[in-house]
Amino acid sequence: MEQLDTSQALHALAVLQSYFDRDNCPKAVSAMSSGRSDYAALAQDHLALRALRRRMFGVELSSEHCWDVIVTLYLSKCSQTRMSITDVSYATGISAATVIRWLNVLSANEMLVRTADPLDGRRTWISLTNEAWKKVEVFFARQKAKSYTDTNKVSEAA
Repeated sequence: MEQLDTSQALHALAVLQSYFDRDNCPKAVSAMSSGRSDYAALAQDHLALRALRRRMFGVELSSEHCWDVIVTLYLSKCSQTRMSITDVSYATGISAATVIRWLNVLSANEMLVRTADPLDGRRTWISLTNEAWKKVEVFFARQKAKSYTDTNKVSEAA
């Protein structure tokens, strides 16, 4: 097998990177049938969105289970409902033990507020901090605008 020189390797990386940038999509992908091209664009958007999530929240907090917990707590705050650990577990379909592990990670990252239930000492209400909620809002605003690559103003609300 022939070894690639540096310029060939850089060219190969540039071609691969173009698959993540819809505007610079290679002609082979652009020339696909309309339906397939739409699917390719959706797949590129999906990957770009995941990359944006990693840039905004970091690798650990953008993992699928953690992200499901974050989005569930975001929706809870939007609807002004309280959630317990059990509620988060049911809503996400994730085991309670896994939810607890991710809640601890979120808490360590100062994204979580825990409030004891005064009526039931066994229960704790879980919610996102205001700062975390705003960060998720910015993420969804950027998703809506398809603004996946501009990372200059990540913390501004849209």
